[in-house]
Amino acid sequence: MARNLVCSDCGGKLQEGIVFDHGHYSVRTRPYWLEGKPEWSFWDGWRVKRTKEYLIAAYRCENCGLMKFYADSENPSKKSK
Repeated sequence: MARNLVCSDCGGKLQEGIVFDHGHYSVRTRPYWLEGKPEWSFWDGWRVKRTKEYLIAAYRCENCGLMKFYADSENPSKKSK
């Protein structure tokens, strides 16, 4: 992903990384951004009637630890329509 990899707080170098979620049976999955407004469902919890999904790209500053997250438009989720 071509970005300015400089921290907006301290000017340090941003290091690319990944954020994992431990879902069912502690299986690691990557989070993704969903287009649309979330709605609460008694049966399903939070859900979104979505049209697009994007994997989240994560960056962390090597100096101050600031984290930046981006909806990675270059790598949409395989579930995306």
